Amino acid sequence: MIEETTSNWACVTDIMKEKPPLALGKDTSQWIENPREMLSVLSYYKFACKMIGPHKKVLDVGCREGVGTWVMAKECGFAKGIDTDAQAISIAQANFSDPSIAFSEKELPDSLYDGVVCFNPNLDLSSIATHVKKEGLLVVGGASLQQLEKKMAQHFAHIFLFSAMEGAILTGHIPSAPYFIALCCKKKTYSRLNLK
Repeated sequence: MIEETTSNWACVTDIMKEKPPLALGKDTSQWIENPREMLSVLSYYKFACKMIGPHKKVLDVGCREGVGTWVMAKECGFAKGIDTDAQAISIAQANFSDPSIAFSEKELPDSLYDGVVCFNPNLDLSSIATHVKKEGLLVVGGASLQQLEKKMAQHFAHIFLFSAMEGAILTGHIPSAPYFIALCCKKKTYSRLNLK
């Protein structure tokens, strides 16, 4: 066991001194009541980052207040978060100002990304899939394993399914899991956007 000393935490406190406090919006403020939800959501983003890899351009669809987008910017290189909630985007823009991160309130952009992430199962996953580069990855989450697999099979040749329970990402199918994550690769069609 590591003995706790001031020096163990010095790097963390130094980083915290450099950053102003984060403003919480309606989505992230719920994490105060349920920190387990925060850990789960952030573990999904960390998983996506590890799958996509460094030095990549990533799109976060349904980014809310941008905390997950910030994680991806730090881990992957550049991340753009989009959401239709103007208040959430305003909070994200106030909290995170760095050349490696951007936010937009508009709908899906007219460009392709190395990785696209969407953990909002209520969004149109088919239109999101068109924004992934041919060799890129799509990481999506939802409560229905069958729906995820069926929707993504239309666009990708390879779909790897994971069960998610209380912040842990598990390989294989666990019927009682409350959430599932699909890692999709090898696009069947390049793009309907006709972009480079």
